Amino acid sequence: NKPFRLVLDDALALRGIRADGYPRTSVPWLPADAAEHRRLRTLRDRVCDAIGIRRRDHDSYRFHTSLAYPIDWFTQAEAASYQQLYVTSMQHIQRKMPVLELGAPEFCLFESMYFFDRQFDLHVRST
Repeated sequence: NKPFRLVLDDALALRGIRADGYPRTSVPWLPADAAEHRRLRTLRDRVCDAIGIRRRDHDSYRFHTSLAYPIDWFTQAEAASYQQLYVTSMQHIQRKMPVLELGAPEFCLFESMYFFDRQFDLHVRST
């Protein structure tokens, strides 16, 4: 299987703030091109069909890498400091890794966010 190719969604990442005004705590990705978009959407659809679970926002849910799951709100000073660091980090990613290539998706089981027990690779059909 060829790798999945993603690029930083700089329209979101370089703002550092979500639509609700809270600092962004994930790295937003976009498929590198239309062919990658089709491959990723097809895989997502197949997984949802196989497990019988589909989010209400399935078609609009963005590809992302979570950096944190905040457990409390930032103070204004913390938010400003974090946002500056976040944007600087996104600029660094954009310069050093213009395209992120990911191997075959893996099916994992987990009891917590600390360890993902890989069960098998998901086979991706060509589109």
